[in-house]
Amino acid sequence: MNAAGLKVMIAHVASTIDQQMFFDKLTSEGVSAAELNGTRSEANALAKALAATPSEKIEALVTHYNDQLDHALNNFQGGWQMNQLEGFRDAQIMIGFVTSLCNKAGIRT
Repeated sequence: MNAAGLKVMIAHVASTIDQQMFFDKLTSEGVSAAELNGTRSEANALAKALAATPSEKIEALVTHYNDQLDHALNNFQGGWQMNQLEGFRDAQIMIGFVTSLCNKAGIRT
């Protein structure tokens, strides 16, 4: 993965958890609307921050953490299609991980 791929990945996660069917399914499984809306908000803010960031600012970190980023993306893609709750938890982990990378790069999210 490269910086452009990271931007696409986070935008994909944000748009997936923004879907109404995702909201309906998760709230029926016990996830509070506040938790879901907070995660959505964080994902959208992260996607927006990354879209505005020059790729070269994060390329080295993306390269360094490539395996972990790929693993997180694979967990999310495999999880949410089979079990939305598991996919949501994977999305939260991924959002936290990428937010940490942004903090290391000096990017405010």
